[in-house]
Amino acid sequence: MWMRWMKLALPVAAVALVSGCGDSGELTGTVRYRDRPLSFGTVQVRGSDGVIRTGPIAADGTYTIAGLPSGATAVSVTCRDPRELEQRRPKRTSGKGGPEGRIAQQPAGAAGGAGRTDFSLIPVVYSDLDRSGLGTTLRSGVNRYDVDLK
Repeated sequence: MWMRWMKLALPVAAVALVSGCGDSGELTGTVRYRDRPLSFGTVQVRGSDGVIRTGPIAADGTYTIAGLPSGATAVSVTCRDPRELEQRRPKRTSGKGGPEGRIAQQPAGAAGGAGRTDFSLIPVVYSDLDRSGLGTTLRSGVNRYDVDLK
């Protein structure tokens, strides 16, 4: 009985190993915009399993995202102005005219860019996984994919 089971299981295991069943890969590369590396931002990858994974862009423009399944991927890049957080953070006031710590409302278009809605430092189409036009086919192991944005 044991030998019969081994004769059946061994070929199945060999086919699974050769086909890469269960293998995962890593995507690594450099992100450039207008031929210059981006110094911050995020790379998003939708793997063949439909799960979106993200990785930060380092100061030298490189990124790495691990644990991706083999197969076709869609890639997007976001690079938002770090001043966005400051613009979106409510301003606190104190003193006359109200209680301490009251949140001041700035009118849209006020000095400092209040009311601005587009803080992307690259064309926003690159931040959309379905419209970016970016992607690659991932194999098991380390895969290099340099992203050159125009």
